[in-house]
Amino acid sequence: MTAWNESISFGRRRTEVEVTLVSGLYHLGKDGEYEECSKEHSQFTAVTQWSLRFPEVLILADDWSVCAAALQIGKTTDGNIKCHQHTCMHAEYGRPVVPCLLHDAFELATTDYVLFTNSDLAYLNVVPAVTIAQAMFEESFALLGRRRDIDFQHECKMKTKDIAMLDQILDAPGELHDPFGIDYIVLPRNTIASVIKDMPDFLIGLWKWDNWLVDTCIHKGINLVDATNVLHAIHLQSTKEDHRGRKGYGHNKDLYSKFYKLEPGRHLLDDPFPVGLGTIDYAPFYIKDQEVLRRWCYFDVGKEFQSCRNRPLREDITSR
Repeated sequence: MTAWNESISFGRRRTEVEVTLVSGLYHLGKDGEYEECSKEHSQFTAVTQWSLRFPEVLILADDWSVCAAALQIGKTTDGNIKCHQHTCMHAEYGRPVVPCLLHDAFELATTDYVLFTNSDLAYLNVVPAVTIAQAMFEESFALLGRRRDIDFQHECKMKTKDIAMLDQILDAPGELHDPFGIDYIVLPRNTIASVIKDMPDFLIGLWKWDNWLVDTCIHKGINLVDATNVLHAIHLQSTKEDHRGRKGYGHNKDLYSKFYKLEPGRHLLDDPFPVGLGTIDYAPFYIKDQEVLRRWCYFDVGKEFQSCRNRPLREDITSR
């Protein structure tokens, strides 16, 4: 163990946990109603995998046609898929507002833990990661981690499309994404309301809101745990899109900048590109070999937040 890692022993008995996966969807084609190996196919694959892996899947849909397609997947896989047509749409930008979606997740999920995710990711080892964090922190934690990017178009064409072969697609070697991109977060359901209490009206599917959420968890005293080593989030990447070309990009950027300018005691205000604020590397804890380890970071230096990113890089995060 390196000098800057502090092992934290478990003093409580681990218990079984159940996690509801929640995702917002604006489009979901029915089986066969999409171009093979396209973005729509990757989303269909993700929802199918969720229905096989999670005891409850909650889709927050823009319209009922999405619900119809999602419920059909549930019938095919015998999975517990629920769908809710949300009322979270921003009037000007035509995208759902994040705190509204998270509020719906809090109200509608029936398990103790909620995984809020982008719509094109599949997951392995969620329960083991949550169980490790729960054993250490009980209900005061949040999990996040770096995703693994795979070329879905290539893997899709190489593998059979049969449901039973999904895990073969997901077992493809992946490249770890940069730590500023946060595609999922796992929260105990009873902490969601506290986390989103002061959240600005960020738009889903754009940058900055996830970085804000991470930073807010830290400042609210919620133990933030990087689960990259255990929880595998596989990005079924079909095309690369630049957030700057999406409608509402400037809206999220302005909200993010305004939030920190209103609180000059926060940090990175002079950074010309402050996307590093609230990244995965800011998590004070991470999981390795069934243990929760503490990063070499300081969080109370003159009431300022000093980042892990300026510390030696960890060598224990490896790709599949």
